[in-house]
Amino acid sequence: MTEEFFQQVDKTIKNRERRFKFLMNKGNTLDAISIGEEFLEWINPDNTDDIFYLNTIDMEELYLQKQQS
Repeated sequence: MTEEFFQQVDKTIKNRERRFKFLMNKGNTLDAISIGEEFLEWINPDNTDDIFYLNTIDMEELYLQKQQS
């Protein structure tokens, strides 16, 4: 895994934390709990689902290369 992947994971973690806090501050407890539960599923080490990360810039470059060949 690349440094870019880990940066994306960190960004996602911070985003989910901010969203959880925002929803709690607005009194939207059920939505905040849903965000928390979803996050816990995602970070659960027993979760066998793959985590996919897509770099759109790399995909665009690959697409353009394929078009030219």
